[in-house]
Amino acid sequence: MPSRRDVLRRASAFGLGAAAGIAPKTAYAQAPANPGQPHRIDTHHHIAPPKYVAEFKSELQPPVIAWSVSKSLDDMDKSGVATAITSVTTPGGAFAGKDGRRVARECNEYAARLVQDHPGRFGMFLALPLTDVEGSLREIEFGFDV
Repeated sequence: MPSRRDVLRRASAFGLGAAAGIAPKTAYAQAPANPGQPHRIDTHHHIAPPKYVAEFKSELQPPVIAWSVSKSLDDMDKSGVATAITSVTTPGGAFAGKDGRRVARECNEYAARLVQDHPGRFGMFLALPLTDVEGSLREIEFGFDV
C-alpha cells in the first residue's frame, strides 16, 4: 500500500503536469526512462516581466533585474527541471493600489505568452491584485479564458 506522502506527491505532480499541458505518464515525479532528460517540476519559479521590472526597478534586487527567459531555461536544464510553474517575483505588494489591475494583467499576459512560446516548459500561477476583489475576479476569469 502506498504511503500518504507518496499518494499526495503523485496527485500533486499529476495536477501540476495537467496544468502545464504535460502528458500524464510524464507528470509523475519519478526518474525518467532516459536519465539525461529533465524530469522535475519546479512549483515556485519566479519571473520578472520586463514591464514589471521597469516599473519597480527601485524596489528590486539586482539578480531580479537581470532575469531573462534564456537564463531561466538554462538554470532549469542544469537542475533537471522539465517544467516550471511561474509566479511574479517580489514585491508582492506591487499589485495593491490603483494600478494593481493593470500591473497584474501585464504580468499575466507576459506569463501566458511564456507558456505559449515554450510548450511544456512553463506553466503559470496568476498574479492577482488581492486587495481589489473585483480586479482579482477579473484576473481569475482572464486566467481561465486565456
